[in-house]
Amino acid sequence: MQEMAVKKLQAVPMFARLSEAQLALIVPFFQFQRYRKGQVIAQQGQHHNALFVIAKGRVSIGTQLFSDRTVMIAELGENAVFGEISLFLPGPSSATVQACQATACFALSHDHFHVIQAAFPDIATVLNQYLVREMCRRIHETVARAAYKRLQDMQSIKLPKRLTVAKPKPKKIPDKKLPEYLGIFKQLGMCAAFTTDELVTLLQHVKLVQYSKGQIIYREQDTFNGCCYFIVHGAVLTVKGEHRNALKVNVFGPGSLFGELEFLDEKARLFTSIARERITCLQIDFLMMRKLSETQAAFCKKFYDLVYQQVARLMESSTHLMTRIAAQQQLRK
Repeated sequence: MQEMAVKKLQAVPMFARLSEAQLALIVPFFQFQRYRKGQVIAQQGQHHNALFVIAKGRVSIGTQLFSDRTVMIAELGENAVFGEISLFLPGPSSATVQACQATACFALSHDHFHVIQAAFPDIATVLNQYLVREMCRRIHETVARAAYKRLQDMQSIKLPKRLTVAKPKPKKIPDKKLPEYLGIFKQLGMCAAFTTDELVTLLQHVKLVQYSKGQIIYREQDTFNGCCYFIVHGAVLTVKGEHRNALKVNVFGPGSLFGELEFLDEKARLFTSIARERITCLQIDFLMMRKLSETQAAFCKKFYDLVYQQVARLMESSTHLMTRIAAQQQLRK
């Protein structure tokens, strides 16, 4: 069974960069499960905490938006993967997955995934990079489709005709200000996993940057500048398009990360980000984090876990958008 599992996983893009020896190490953490035609693998609304790799057969993915109608989102076949969000954010399933025919899957639970991360960090890095980049790709595609169709989920807004592109001068946090920012960070739930020393390390390596109301932090399609941002004070508006064609995507407040998608996949900016009011941010540099990982591996792992969870939340929102697109298309038929 193990030899068969290794060969099957080698054909799956998520695992293609792993050697046979590496796959042999993680195969014992998978459960091999069979489903008969019509059997439900994951039920919408019920707790779901595993990633599935289809070894044989096909599954349908659907969601119930209305009391009397199920909207089909997609069908997946051999070597496809579903349930990846649950590895970072276990919780209720956003859709129902059902076997279209006799189907066999390899299932990797959230708990076993984290055992792999602790036991085999090199393997975990490869899997994390693939999963997050795949989620980023799907977020890009879904948001582009949603913007094109002008879905109600994304509110159309009018921006001022004159928006200025900010050119701030990032600066280090003064030592006398470190206790103040440390106190702010300790109050944030997203920083609960960090020790005081780790938070001090972060504050010593980031840059402080401020923007005035209406200033553009970066534009859609701008080349990635190597940074993501953590909001300390104020709020940031993200939009798709500009001026009369702008669509509101999100508003981020204190304690939020933004710009993290490009921080992970290093592609052009997906949105335009604008200071909704005067804001103070911490600018987190990609190359700095890579260098810091050489001496502060545990801290950097916690930081990237935080970013992965943020991307998974965006992926959840993206899935809801994709569902509405599918619903509108089916309602027109």
